[in-house]
Amino acid sequence: MKFSHLKHLVHEGTYDELIKGLYAYYPKIRALVLKHNGSEDDARDVFQEGLLVFINKLEDPGFNLSCKPETFLYSVCHNLWRIQQRQLSKESKIVAVELPDMSHQALEETIEKERRLISLEHVLSKIGEKCQTILKLYYFQKNSMKEIAQKLQLSSVQMAKNRKYKCLEKARDLVRNSQEQVEISTSTERI
Repeated sequence: MKFSHLKHLVHEGTYDELIKGLYAYYPKIRALVLKHNGSEDDARDVFQEGLLVFINKLEDPGFNLSCKPETFLYSVCHNLWRIQQRQLSKESKIVAVELPDMSHQALEETIEKERRLISLEHVLSKIGEKCQTILKLYYFQKNSMKEIAQKLQLSSVQMAKNRKYKCLEKARDLVRNSQEQVEISTSTERI
């Protein structure tokens, strides 16, 4: 189906014909999901979500497609499947742990430490590979700045110190921004 025909069907409100036409692309989406450890139900769900996204885009008068409709729908479904897989992978990492007897305050402190660790992991994933390497070498592996300069083939110890400082600043900014976003989201939830 051509993009112009799809836009025409949306404009005319003939969604049945539109959906029937788009279902011709389902076998490719099904193959994608099954290839990446999904089930038939997963494939149907992802395809239906992809259809909704695509149809919503088609309803937008300013939307222009720069590729084939099949390619766009495949990309949307592929991204939806990847997001779903990431969420499932995060959920599967959650392990039931029996907590020792703790006071309420000790439990809250433990939870806060876990939140900080998660926040630290998030920040480390966002600061870039070079910064991760420098900070891990210094803080976790306890390398000296001289050793870091040698391992990273930097021209001087001062250059290693400067990079470490810039990386720390970048990490601090990310932490501040994430805390601000949490504060904003919690304040809007109260409204």
